[in-house]
Amino acid sequence: TVVPGANIPNPENANEFGYVRQIEVVGDNVWYTTSTGRMYHSTDKGYNWVVYNTPVLDFGGAVTSTSTGNFSFSSATEGMIIDNNSVVYKTTNSGANWTTVATSGPIFTQGLCFIEGTNTAFSTGGGSSYSQDGGTTWSLIDTEQHLYVDFTDLNTGWSGWFNTDDTTGGMWKWEELPADLGINEIEFANFLLYPNPTSDKLHVSVDDQLIGNHFVVRNIIGQTLSEGTLLNGTTTIETESFAKGAYFFTIVEENATKKFIKD
Repeated sequence: TVVPGANIPNPENANEFGYVRQIEVVGDNVWYTTSTGRMYHSTDKGYNWVVYNTPVLDFGGAVTSTSTGNFSFSSATEGMIIDNNSVVYKTTNSGANWTTVATSGPIFTQGLCFIEGTNTAFSTGGGSSYSQDGGTTWSLIDTEQHLYVDFTDLNTGWSGWFNTDDTTGGMWKWEELPADLGINEIEFANFLLYPNPTSDKLHVSVDDQLIGNHFVVRNIIGQTLSEGTLLNGTTTIETESFAKGAYFFTIVEENATKKFIKD
């Protein structure tokens, strides 16, 4: 059914047009973006529309332009933009207003999915990362090439990849969130990791009962990057070669894990 023109705000100027790729749907809410950085929003499946300004100049602009970006919504009101400078913006009123988020960790600018009904988002590009706190803290997943990304729920998602022949490239399929790695956080009076976040060295201090226990350091996909024996006093782990992101320190005998960030 053709929507009456009177239901749609006019273009800002003769050069404004909408992008067919950048369409988001949550329930009866629909959004699309334009070449002048504006965002159209409908609450009735596309029959009536309003239009908002955003911090982006052109949602389909070249990555070398002053400002382009991707957007995604997790509910009818909660949404996120990541621009081509890895700046994150949030809205709590369906896109009418946007505020800048102070972030930490790696953020990629090719694709964005804010998973519906959750506080979890994924970013993709020359790598991939995820946030479980609505876009504030980001943890590295990998540094492989990804294109656009989308999820149906927390455990089911895909991203595109360059396809160079019949057997190389094509698609990435998500496996599991870090919470599925069997993490069991147990608090000891003196089980401390510091500094956290860390840049080059992580220091570990434990109760006497844990001295001599075996430890491992894993990334969020479960690969072991370091391991050893807990020492009396302080155990130091070199992290300078680690990529930025989230890691997990585990005392094996106790199945006790704590998370730390490499910045």
